[in-house]
Amino acid sequence: MGIGISPEKKITEYTQLEILLVILEQLKGDDFKILHDGHQYSAGWGAEFAKQYLARNQSGIMDAAEWIQQHTYRTSNGQIVYVIYQDGTQEPLRDVLLNKLKKLSGI
Repeated sequence: MGIGISPEKKITEYTQLEILLVILEQLKGDDFKILHDGHQYSAGWGAEFAKQYLARNQSGIMDAAEWIQQHTYRTSNGQIVYVIYQDGTQEPLRDVLLNKLKKLSGI
């Protein structure tokens, strides 16, 4: 069974790690590229990369939004990670993930 939100659980009942995993799983289906350190990758690649990074950096997660803010904005080389949409427009990956979090939380 895939990762998803159970209709029986309210969003507040999920751990912050579970919420992050759901958001990253949703990222796999998105139709855009991710610009990471000057290279473009599929959203699916980005999701898998982020899940591996999350596995190594999950200790102390108190808040999903805070984790997104701290870990998805810049690469280790200091470059901003962008989403590149089909029309060529760009948006920081951090902002895309925060919007997914808001939608998931019903805010």
